[in-house]
Amino acid sequence: MSTFALGPRPPRAAEPAPRPRASDAVRSYSPYEVLAVNLWIDGHRYRAAAMAHYDEPDGRRAYHLCLWPALPDGARTGWYWWNPATMTRRDFTR
Repeated sequence: MSTFALGPRPPRAAEPAPRPRASDAVRSYSPYEVLAVNLWIDGHRYRAAAMAHYDEPDGRRAYHLCLWPALPDGARTGWYWWNPATMTRRDFTR
């Protein structure tokens, strides 16, 4: 078995997004559309599954994520702005 060190990575922080407004078009994902996201929050790494997203007129996209493990306050979900510098994503849509 071979192993390798990734080296130290500086903690990156995902930016929380506000909940969508009533006028925002929110797209929910079905059980057949699995979008896995890895992100950092307050220096800790989390895995997540996207449940929905909405787009802002300026081109930003906010994802509603189901987080694992839970946040220190016990929350398991939250809205976060997509940023490829602080997140990675894989699409497992069937």
